[in-house]
Amino acid sequence: MKWTWALPAITALCFASGGFAQDRQTKNPREGDPQAIRNGTALYRIRCSGCHGMDATGLRGPDLTSVMSSGITDEQLFQYVKRGVPGTEMPPTNAPDDEIWQTLAYLRTLSAPAAAANVGGDADHGERLFQANCISCHRVNGRGGRIGPDLSRIGSSRSRAALTKEIRTASASVQPGYDAVTLVTRDGRRIRGVRKNEDAFSIQIMDVNERLQGHMKSELREIIEEKGSLMPDYGVDKLPAGDFTDLLAYLSRQRATVGAVASAPPQNSPQRITGDALVAGLKDSSRWLMYGGDYGSQRHSPLMQITPENVHRLVPQWSFQTETLGRFEATPILIDGVLYVTGPNNNAWALDARTGRQIWRYRRELPPTGLTYCCGPVNRGFGVLDDRLFMVTLDAHLLALDMKTGAIVWDVVLEDYKRGYAATLAPLVVKDKVIVGVAGAEYGIRGFIDAYDAQTGKQAWRFWTVPAPGEPGGNTWPGDAWKRGGGSIWVTGSYDAESNLIFFGTGNPSPDYYGDDREGDNLYTDSLVAIDASTGKLAWHYQFTPGDVHDWDATQVPVLGEVTIGGQRRKVVMFANRNGFFYTIDRLTGKVIVAKPFVTTTWAKEVMSNGRPLLLPNNRPDERGATTCPDIPGGTNFMPPSFDPDLGLFFVTAREACATYYNWKPEYKEGERYTGGGMQRGDNRPYGALRAIDPATGERRWEFRFPTPSMAGVTSTASGVVFAGDNEGNFLAFEGRTGKNLWRYQTGASIWGAAAMTYMLDGRQFVVIPSGGTLMAFALPEGNRSPSQ
Repeated sequence: MKWTWALPAITALCFASGGFAQDRQTKNPREGDPQAIRNGTALYRIRCSGCHGMDATGLRGPDLTSVMSSGITDEQLFQYVKRGVPGTEMPPTNAPDDEIWQTLAYLRTLSAPAAAANVGGDADHGERLFQANCISCHRVNGRGGRIGPDLSRIGSSRSRAALTKEIRTASASVQPGYDAVTLVTRDGRRIRGVRKNEDAFSIQIMDVNERLQGHMKSELREIIEEKGSLMPDYGVDKLPAGDFTDLLAYLSRQRATVGAVASAPPQNSPQRITGDALVAGLKDSSRWLMYGGDYGSQRHSPLMQITPENVHRLVPQWSFQTETLGRFEATPILIDGVLYVTGPNNNAWALDARTGRQIWRYRRELPPTGLTYCCGPVNRGFGVLDDRLFMVTLDAHLLALDMKTGAIVWDVVLEDYKRGYAATLAPLVVKDKVIVGVAGAEYGIRGFIDAYDAQTGKQAWRFWTVPAPGEPGGNTWPGDAWKRGGGSIWVTGSYDAESNLIFFGTGNPSPDYYGDDREGDNLYTDSLVAIDASTGKLAWHYQFTPGDVHDWDATQVPVLGEVTIGGQRRKVVMFANRNGFFYTIDRLTGKVIVAKPFVTTTWAKEVMSNGRPLLLPNNRPDERGATTCPDIPGGTNFMPPSFDPDLGLFFVTAREACATYYNWKPEYKEGERYTGGGMQRGDNRPYGALRAIDPATGERRWEFRFPTPSMAGVTSTASGVVFAGDNEGNFLAFEGRTGKNLWRYQTGASIWGAAAMTYMLDGRQFVVIPSGGTLMAFALPEGNRSPSQ
């Protein structure tokens, strides 16, 4: 495993040796031109000096004189200015290219400050001064407070002159997001902190205890705008010249040391999420801590304020738009009034759950070329533990972000994205491990599930979804087909704390449609695997579609529950599979209890007593085509289902569609698409449906039809309400017992791959649904709650 220590976003990109367009070493066409330098001087002072200082030695932004001397190329500089620097205040620009080149021509004339080694003073004594006076508010290499800016790269981003000004006269220039305010509540409580965002009706702050919180101004008596910074001015009376020189020496050598290990959060840290909290799941109604709501992925909320009787009165409360291309497929998590959500192209946000107002944003700088995700630049959400959020990326990394600031804590490489690897699932956090998988079967990867230490990012174990020769299951692959055998993991698994087993559905074998070069079952593709969470060892597996040639990934959500079957209470995994069959499986042994089609299937008649499907003839694709039901997207897909244990019903978005499959022999080239086929739909009109299935029998109890197939997920509540959506953009509520449609709202965009989540805040139940590039929140009007509430 390769891994790197992540640098705080404020200057990381400016000092990266890699960057944009390395094959295009463009020189600045205006470098050395006297008129261009004069023009660039004026352009810089108008557009850049507010952040970087009139002398370019840094204010809110980094010291550009250091950047100029770092070896950065003209092309890299141009692209950073043109495209902006993710995770910082520096936005993209629409300035003409020639004006950018003239500005850079001016900056190239500036000299760099003295290197850290040449700064006088006793850095060791300066560190002791920092520990005594500064660390409660400022963080260095993962240690310290977060009410003030992170100083891990302050030696690279600030000159000695800028540091002197910012320490001696701290209130003279305060970075955005660090303005000091005091909120006075109606009952007279005073909450002091720094402002993160504000509009005419609400304000979002981090208080002095580092708790993120939002407040409606109507609930406040007063907002006191403090003059200056929370940080006092350190004049010579507070910090004598000798001590000041020593402190500067220490700060000047802070350049985000690679390999540093962040300390664990203090045990009394506010908003800290423990392993016990994850096990408790949705018992705390003010939290939603994982993709599926709880470890069993039931997506069944215990909340009862919104009922079948009053759900028709739901009204919008707020909307949040990403202002980026792409759609949401994530489920937000909620922690003490703050929503944390990931979006397209590895953007992520912390939002005030009352108003949808942004508190912080993270934006990853992805490689400009070479990414190989098959199905859109999506991400399905965060995992969480302690005060860290975990997110995978399209360039196949796993990140730990600071929950309070969005800053990177650590960054590990899962695999080389240039070989076809990507990652899109929401991590599953179990005990001290972050468990993830990789996508890329359409590019001929060899899939795996990994576990990483949540504290350090060190790999704990790896389970290969495609075994090598000599390993169990390796004999199901001929020759060297296993090396590019697929088996992606791109949907979050589930966890049974009692048995300590995690359950993941695995993806299709590669190539998707051409099986002649991989004759056999191709384990462990298209399977449900049960793995020991501590060791990564396989406990059991069940393969839904042996030797798949229809791209029927088993990357659906495994739902854990207890079901009475034949008078016996059974601990089971419920699985609505892309191949069109619904399964109820004993989760301790892997034995199939129920297997029955829940959509039209023409490829298999039934699942036999040995667990294998009884295949029907004339369904294997070739160059002439073979018509089969379901189509490639399947009977269902990655959109999450829900299980109501009180009603004993499994709710799933079903797709009724058939297709003619074709294949051909593909040539494998690393990092290129490797599928060997595709499909064409015929004249039949596909449709979708929300279906309720009895997991004890596999029988359908009710359905609600949609005119076209839907890719929306499902969430249920203890009051008997089921939330779903359709391809036409309708957000829908149903009665769980009967399937009666109770309410609808047109969101304006297809609800795709996402499902609702719900929480209590200020005595009101909110329901949040992603739709296109928008998050929308709904609640009952004030005064219209259920009498039981």
